[in-house]
Amino acid sequence: MKRLPPEASWKELSEEFGLSIPTLSSFYQRQCLPRLRKFAESEGYL
Repeated sequence: MKRLPPEASWKELSEEFGLSIPTLSSFYQRQCLPRLRKFAESEGYL
């Protein structure tokens, strides 16, 4: 969730968690965005 404002860079997150940027980005796209989208829709933001 650290990608939410204020955004942490992929580089910062990569260093913090010891994961590659592509791995973090892929996880965010597959797991986080769908959940955020579903929440936003349920709350009437979208």
